[in-house]
Amino acid sequence: MDVINKALNFEGFTSALTVSLPHLLSAFFVLFVFWIIYRVTQRPLMRLLAWRGVQTANAELLVNTVYRVILFIIAVVIAAGQLGINLTAVVAGLGIAGIALGFAAQDTLANIISGVLIYIDKPFKIGQWITVGNMYGRVQKITMRTTRIRTLDNTFVVIPNQKIANEVLVNHSSHGELRIVVPFGIAYRESIPRVRGVLIQALSEIKGVRKDPPPTVVAEGFGDSAINMLARVWVDNADKERATLFMVVEKIKETLETEKIEIPFPQMEVAVRKER
Repeated sequence: MDVINKALNFEGFTSALTVSLPHLLSAFFVLFVFWIIYRVTQRPLMRLLAWRGVQTANAELLVNTVYRVILFIIAVVIAAGQLGINLTAVVAGLGIAGIALGFAAQDTLANIISGVLIYIDKPFKIGQWITVGNMYGRVQKITMRTTRIRTLDNTFVVIPNQKIANEVLVNHSSHGELRIVVPFGIAYRESIPRVRGVLIQALSEIKGVRKDPPPTVVAEGFGDSAINMLARVWVDNADKERATLFMVVEKIKETLETEKIEIPFPQMEVAVRKER
């Protein structure tokens, strides 16, 4: 009511304006100072990120945005204090609104938090091959909410970052060379040393298979209708993994057929007993 009376009274209004003007100037000065601080410290912050190994544009954008928001909040709080604004009621109102917003956008917030954790932990980088759940592909882009991969079918899959945080993640590119394991079976009457010899020679001829360490073929165990075998080869990087896997499977089948080595399949024998 007092404010309305002053607004209707020109003399009182100008007096109130005169009194508030220094505080208003102080508030603008605070905002200006924080703007200068941001402009001066932005480039050194980016250089610090590069020095720490953060070189992706998305990571720089994330850190820059968070830094700008933090400075803005601090500046607004100080400027509001200069204007004599009581922030207690404002904070209480924002708290209630924040709770309601949190329930409405909890999935989005969870994805953003997971995205921040991905930037911090760095479980994978752009260009690497990963498996998330049953999805296999090359990482194309990492954003605040999602990670985008390109599959072998040349389709783009958008995966929420929260799903990545909750799933078992396999990074096929993190350590360079990797091993490919192909299971197969041979008949019980076949000679394991002979199978091993012909397959090692055949697998060594596949383009992309490393000579050191060389391919290996081992007997893993006894199955219901076959001796369970494993063929193991090494490749230089994940880019060659799937293509080499297909060639290894084809080579095993072709070699065993050429050498007349039986690849058994599950069989069932039924004995009919005649009653006397």
